Amino acid sequence: MTSHAGGKTLLSAVIPCYNEAAVLPFLQQRLGMVLAGFDDPWEVVFVDDGSTDDTYEQLARMHAQDARFKVISFSRNFGHQTAVLAGLMVSLLPLGLLPGVAATSTCASIWNTA
Repeated sequence: MTSHAGGKTLLSAVIPCYNEAAVLPFLQQRLGMVLAGFDDPWEVVFVDDGSTDDTYEQLARMHAQDARFKVISFSRNFGHQTAVLAGLMVSLLPLGLLPGVAATSTCASIWNTA
């Protein structure tokens, strides 16, 4: 977290995704619960790293419901590190939080939710 021009704290999370369609509904629900209590501006940048399932379509629906969910889609799998770098490059922050989708329960622990 850091301050942006308006002086408020901004949370920017980058989440690389590869064939995560099965867990995205759960992740969206958890993020909604956690971020609803966050008074300051936030964004979540998802990077679809060439998924072959409907990960991108689900992420696009999430963005349509809430524009603070940003989506990058790669044409093929470039790897976790490239996905993280791409997410950081489009994030509103010079540094963001970097959980993986599979770490949803870990993210909940970080934000002290159950």
